[in-house]
Amino acid sequence: MEKAVYATPQALKGELRTASILKGGRAVFNIAGNKYRVITTID
Repeated sequence: MEKAVYATPQALKGELRTASILKGGRAVFNIAGNKYRVITTID
């Protein structure tokens, strides 16, 4: 996924179940069964 627009962090988590919403406008995506993690910022 290159770019997507979600109205709320919960909408993001609803579509991408491996996402964890963190404080400070960040999200973590677990990849390959937690072998890799991608931490992103949310505008």
